[in-house]
Amino acid sequence: MKKAKIIGLGNELRGDDGVGIRAVEELRKIGLKAVNLLSIRDPLSILDHLDEDEDLIILDAAKPSGKPGRIIGLKVEDDLDVELKTISTHSIGLAEVIKLMKILNKRPKSLKILLVEGKDFKHGADLSPEVEESLKKLIGMILEELRGEVAEDSCREL
Repeated sequence: MKKAKIIGLGNELRGDDGVGIRAVEELRKIGLKAVNLLSIRDPLSILDHLDEDEDLIILDAAKPSGKPGRIIGLKVEDDLDVELKTISTHSIGLAEVIKLMKILNKRPKSLKILLVEGKDFKHGADLSPEVEESLKKLIGMILEELRGEVAEDSCREL
């Protein structure tokens, strides 16, 4: 299994925005070895947790676009600025954090972002049924990634 860090990003008090945090909670129950699991609300805090010797996987919610529960995988090698700006649910989003990583020359060994398209971001809401259902698939994808079983074409819409 890869040495990795997994960051669940979001706010569990805002419905589907908490999917990244919830995924990390589920992964903690599994008891993964050599995997550092973190829950973060502020995307800028990611900069405090970068390690050039670790693969980094960020789990987050994406803005609704008609397919709640859809999982989008992005392997960050290219400039994903436009794509991330249009789907981030944060005022300072992942696109800006990735730009800062480059500017500050603070990068993980590799970076993959797994986004789950949300439906309901109301304060006090639970995960929508569509996002709850996709959580199982997301956990499976993460476990495959950690075992190194993910094909290159697994990035983008899944």
